Amino acid sequence: MKNQKTHKKYIPTSIITSAENPNCWGRILEIDQNQCLIMSRFEIRIEKILSISFEMDNTEFKNLRCRTKKITRDSDGYFYYETKLIDNLQRSDMRQKILQILTK
Repeated sequence: MKNQKTHKKYIPTSIITSAENPNCWGRILEIDQNQCLIMSRFEIRIEKILSISFEMDNTEFKNLRCRTKKITRDSDGYFYYETKLIDNLQRSDMRQKILQILTK
């Protein structure tokens, strides 16, 4: 059997919605340097600013600030959040890290 690198179809993520709320969790289903699609059981309102943290290919991304732009809910009760990264420095850093991951 060949040693093949496998990738998950999602990236586990922690979600912080405010200092008063405990961490929520979710899964990143799609991601690029500007936005991501997150699935979660936790309800978060539209235009809410979130802080997300996750690991992708042994690279940590901590406290990325994003805003919910669109929300849908499926029949199983999961919420799907289209989010946009709002910090220019974090977007630039994420772009560089994603490029490094892709060129490994």
